Amino acid sequence: MAIETTSGGSALDDHTIIDKPASEVFGALVAPDKIDKISQNIGQVKRETKSPLATGSRYTRILYSHGIPNFQTVTVTEFEQDRLLTTKTTLVGFEITYRYELTSTADGKTMLSLKKEGQGGWLVLRPLMIHLLTRPEHDGDHLMRIKRLVESTP
Repeated sequence: MAIETTSGGSALDDHTIIDKPASEVFGALVAPDKIDKISQNIGQVKRETKSPLATGSRYTRILYSHGIPNFQTVTVTEFEQDRLLTTKTTLVGFEITYRYELTSTADGKTMLSLKKEGQGGWLVLRPLMIHLLTRPEHDGDHLMRIKRLVESTP
């Protein structure tokens, strides 16, 4: 896992190999009933758009930070079936983007890459937000949770 500083924000770059095809990994990423299983801090999830997930789709979720609920709207900004999913949300004025890229390997596995970026926010809160974006209890183990979930599904 590499943590970089980008202009105006931060990024968490991570990747893992999952012993399942890209279609199964992608299916777990876009299934509303699995969102709370791939992040330990997510509570109730409610789709705002009824059609299948696509660019422009939105859902609301409750993000718990130290037990305090924060209601968020998540927007899908990029969607390519079995290859790419990008979502964007805002937390205390800090815009957070998750960009998942899936690459099939020659042996039928999937390399799942995540780039998590934060932009904006109040200058005084930026160091705290960078810290929260990269802590294991705040998504630092995000890909390992996805890997365990997908690989445990028959």
